[in-house]
Amino acid sequence: MKTLGSIVDQILSWNPDLKRGIDEAKMLGVWADAVGPFTAKHTTPLRIQENKLFVEVDHPIWRQELHAQKQKILDVYNARLRTHWGDRTPPSTIIDLILVQPQRQTHQNHDKNRKNSKKKR
Repeated sequence: MKTLGSIVDQILSWNPDLKRGIDEAKMLGVWADAVGPFTAKHTTPLRIQENKLFVEVDHPIWRQELHAQKQKILDVYNARLRTHWGDRTPPSTIIDLILVQPQRQTHQNHDKNRKNSKKKR
């Protein structure tokens, strides 16, 4: 009789894209542990692409601070990945941290910006 784990492994071997997606989700899940709850509150890990971790940062000052500590963050993050994967090797080592500003505005901010632009006219 097969174990559930062996069945899941077999399914993942049939669908490498699914396995990559699951591995990426696990890797992104390590972010908060690596940077701590205070920093995690101001950041959102978005994706991993070509061994680069893309992280959305909610304010330019936070982005500047994280940029200044980039190498330390990468070292801690990769160490947490190795710990999280235990006896297995993580799918990749993160070589760069790409800090991006939020791509979407909230409705409240959008409305506020529209009102401010009308006042300037």
